[in-house]
Amino acid sequence: MNNKCDIIKDLLPLYAENMCSNDSRQAVAEHIAECESCRNELKKINTDVAIQADSDVSMFKRIKKRARIEKVVISIVSIVFVLSALWYAQFFLINTDCTMDYEKYNLAENVTVEVDDDGMLWLCVNDEAACYDYIWPTLVDANGIKVGEEGFDKNNKGSYDVTLCHRRVNELAMIMFYGNEKRTPLFNINEKDFKSVKYYDEKTDTEYVLWERG
Repeated sequence: MNNKCDIIKDLLPLYAENMCSNDSRQAVAEHIAECESCRNELKKINTDVAIQADSDVSMFKRIKKRARIEKVVISIVSIVFVLSALWYAQFFLINTDCTMDYEKYNLAENVTVEVDDDGMLWLCVNDEAACYDYIWPTLVDANGIKVGEEGFDKNNKGSYDVTLCHRRVNELAMIMFYGNEKRTPLFNINEKDFKSVKYYDEKTDTEYVLWERG
């Protein structure tokens, strides 16, 4: 080992990376042609460079593979979220019914009962209240027990209760939709002996008298 070898070994990394001047490259080439020690050092440097390059490629492949996996996972999560939102909209908002809000739809002013000359009772619904989807009737005996509840006396009629229902999505609507007047026959007072017709607000468990037998 001499001083020249020390100088050449300092230049070997640059020589291996082809980053030294032409004169330096020529000097290194002439020296390693004669010096086995420096030649072996150059081989070691070239091996390390190759291993580092392979490691970089492998790491890049792993990063790229992980990015693809993360992209697939994000896509799956997004699809599940969208499908869940559609399920919620389809089954909970659109296909699920609820009773109409008594105050929101001004039912006190827009729901009345009229009697025609033949004794038929008609449920009359106007304005925004007329956007209901269906009427839910409930029979109540003289003791205030509703049909279906234990102790209901079908032979001792009390009131005929009605409740307006619509799809739940309408309850969330920002804009009121006004409909034309709707008239629905209930029963004939000469054939049925109900003492009254009431609107039943299920949300507050309150009854509002619409008609009473005179």
